[in-house]
Amino acid sequence: MTAVTDLALRLPGDSGGSYGRFEVTHDGPRLVVDRVDPLVLVSRALVVQSLREGTHPGVEITPCRIAVNAANGYCVYRLGRFMAFLDCYEAHFPD
Repeated sequence: MTAVTDLALRLPGDSGGSYGRFEVTHDGPRLVVDRVDPLVLVSRALVVQSLREGTHPGVEITPCRIAVNAANGYCVYRLGRFMAFLDCYEAHFPD
C-alpha cells in the first residue's frame, strides 16, 4: 500500500484548529480511508484538475461534492464556501 495521501489542506499555524484532515491510503483500485474529519479545506486546483482529468475510480468529485467509495466505507463531503484568500473550498459532512 502506498503512503497516506492527505486530500485536505492545512492552514499554516492551524495546529489542530477548526479544519481537520481527510487521509486516504491507496493500492491500485483499493482505497482505505485512514482519517476523516467533519470539516476540511480542499484546494480549488484539486477540484478543477479532478473535473478536467478525472480521479481514482473510487473517488467522485463534482462542483458540489466529493464522494469516496473505500474498502472500509463510503464518505461524502459537500463543497461549501470558496475562500479566495486561501484559494480553497470548505468541505463538510452533509447535514
